[in-house]
Amino acid sequence: MKLDLTADIIREFLEYDAETGLMIWRHRHEKWFSEGKQSKLHNASIWNGNLAGKEAFTSISNYGYRYTTILENRLMGHRTAWMHFYGEWPQHQIDHINGIRTDNRIENLRSVSRLDNQKNLKLFSNNTSGVVGVTWKKKLGKWCAQIQVDNVPMYLGIYANFEDAVAVREAASMKYKFHDGHGAKKITSVDNTGEYTGPKILLST
Repeated sequence: MKLDLTADIIREFLEYDAETGLMIWRHRHEKWFSEGKQSKLHNASIWNGNLAGKEAFTSISNYGYRYTTILENRLMGHRTAWMHFYGEWPQHQIDHINGIRTDNRIENLRSVSRLDNQKNLKLFSNNTSGVVGVTWKKKLGKWCAQIQVDNVPMYLGIYANFEDAVAVREAASMKYKFHDGHGAKKITSVDNTGEYTGPKILLST
């Protein structure tokens, strides 16, 4: 039974706590079930006994996002949270502001273009300087500052002092309106109350 999922259907199937980001399965009416060897009522009773009142979107994709299936539609948790809260599917990508892809609190979600989403990337694990866009050039014995804007790499110069390279990179981030969290170290997790259980966000300032 594959249908276009409206806000009414999403809200009938799910409770959403915008403060914690958790979604809970609601009791599901028998009309949503097919009848085969067992009646719709029987199938609904089994489903509700197993899942009603329990957390939804407990599966995690290879990319770290919560997902589930509703009426043969595979749904991502962050996009469904947006739909539940605002009553419409997001027109663009959903950015997790703090970088935790399982943290679907509404305050942690924003609808942005792909290019704007790239302006809130967290610090890559292979970064050795601790600051996004600043790298050590061993052959020169100096620091290189660079930035990528709308998929176009921009060279910002070579500097003897690390602090100078950082200052130039941060000035470029402000000029091109990168998000304040861009280049922050990743937080590992957030608990059900919305409190972070991993290390605090550390900006490059």
